[in-house]
Amino acid sequence: MESVPPGEIGYELTLPAHEVHRTLRDAGELLGAAPPDALDARLGALRAELAAALEPVLDLEAGLARLSGAIGSRLPVPPYGAPEPAAPRPGEVGAPGSGLRAYAAGLAARGIPYRMVERARFPVAELAAVRLGALFAFHTDRFRRDAERSGFPNSACDFTAVDARAFARALARDLAGAAPLFGAVTRSDAVRRAHHLASSLERDDPHTNEIAHDGIDLALALGEFRRRSLDLALQALSPRRGEGSALAEALSRCAFDAERVIVQLRTLSSDLSAAESTLPDGVYVDMARDFAAHEAYHLDLIHGIDAARDALSEGAAARSGP
Repeated sequence: MESVPPGEIGYELTLPAHEVHRTLRDAGELLGAAPPDALDARLGALRAELAAALEPVLDLEAGLARLSGAIGSRLPVPPYGAPEPAAPRPGEVGAPGSGLRAYAAGLAARGIPYRMVERARFPVAELAAVRLGALFAFHTDRFRRDAERSGFPNSACDFTAVDARAFARALARDLAGAAPLFGAVTRSDAVRRAHHLASSLERDDPHTNEIAHDGIDLALALGEFRRRSLDLALQALSPRRGEGSALAEALSRCAFDAERVIVQLRTLSSDLSAAESTLPDGVYVDMARDFAAHEAYHLDLIHGIDAARDALSEGAAARSGP
């Protein structure tokens, strides 16, 4: 069996690389344990630890349910090809606010006739593209966060160059695989920037300014793709199909936030360049300053579109039932 690098395991399971290393190390120690009673006890503890770590990211029943595809469309929503983050719980980052998750929550509270009207105007293909951009942006920010933390002394985040390369390669692979679904992904330059990030890690450490710039460039490409996809989704809501509706209001808010994210990323890149120009006396730039807000935004798009699709599909199923 071909081995999988810990960096890629962390990418696939949405776990930090250092947790993967620790779990693999613990498993290696267990294999060398001699007393059966001690081995059983340690295996039980390891199983409990793995279950606690994986429970938020692996929901097999929900994952299988999603394989049924989109509401009345050949396009899958979501388009598979990248690991999916767990849906935030109430009170957590990315919980329902004023975006698509709030729209979906409102749908779930309405009757079937209302949902059937909303189903007819739901821009499936455009929102599948939005979700794709948010999904890859979420993983790009995961990489950027761990790469930044790895540069601090005594950091708990041990994101080695080997792990970073494996993570970046997996991300670039999935982006390239998803590109044929949506030509706009290729036109956004995201695939090229993802491969450039992976190749840059052959010579630069994850915490270097060069990698920071590459990560921002990839996040910007995905941000621009996401903004264009949201614009297309809004255009699909013609006056006859729902301008001024709750969905249009939610998408307008998401489009506004998409532009805000792009401005913040451009400002961050500019600040980093300005700091570099004054080295060695440059001012430290906090690369993580917008991560929490961006993560909440990405999760709202990802899980809001999922939740809306589920609510609309339930309405269709109820109508076609006995």
